[in-house]
Amino acid sequence: MTTVPPPPAESSAADEPPQSARPRTVDWAIYAIFARCAFSLAAGLLDFPYHSQLLDRARQLNPKYSESQLHAAVPSAAQGLFLTLATVFMILVLAKYIRDGKNWARWTFAVVSVLVFRDVFLVAALSLHGYPFLLRAALFLTGVSTLAAIVLLFLRQSSEYFRKPGAASASSPFGALFKPRRPIARSAATRPAGDEATKPAARPKVRGGDAGTAAADQPPQPPKRGGPRSKSRKASSG
Repeated sequence: MTTVPPPPAESSAADEPPQSARPRTVDWAIYAIFARCAFSLAAGLLDFPYHSQLLDRARQLNPKYSESQLHAAVPSAAQGLFLTLATVFMILVLAKYIRDGKNWARWTFAVVSVLVFRDVFLVAALSLHGYPFLLRAALFLTGVSTLAAIVLLFLRQSSEYFRKPGAASASSPFGALFKPRRPIARSAATRPAGDEATKPAARPKVRGGDAGTAAADQPPQPPKRGGPRSKSRKASSG
């Protein structure tokens, strides 16, 4: 009796690699980002009581500007607060992904802080004479917090956290678009019927106890012609 091997079990989804513990440097960087958002909001709120002083300072620095040009250079306090809220919301979303270990969020925060919002250059706000001290202090602390967050995110301990095993494929939202394709193994349900027909059937192995059953199942062989004919010729000759 032939034994049919059981079908191979379907391979389950690969277990995700264990995530390494988040280092303290990343936690401190997130705290610095929260501080950056708080100081930025404080600077936006301080724009309301000091808006007239900002306009006067703009007139002194640009005496040839018209009133429309001055208002374009120094937006209203409401507009400034709206832009500050939008910026804070974007930074907090990036902070959430940074906490989750997304490498693309770390780089995005660094690029927008240097090239778009230019927060790191606010460390020179204390040297701006003629502006209210509280506003300069809020801007200065915004720049210091941003610079500290960037430095902490690119320390060696933080880089090891962002480059942990399995983070290369899931760290970037474009990783699924550019990673090489892998061949998909076809299961027995999706395999075409022609593939099974073309393969030769394997001959079952006959065990000792099943020899008589296998011999009985074989079709009868035709008799050999050489033996009987030779005997009949000898009989006729004799």
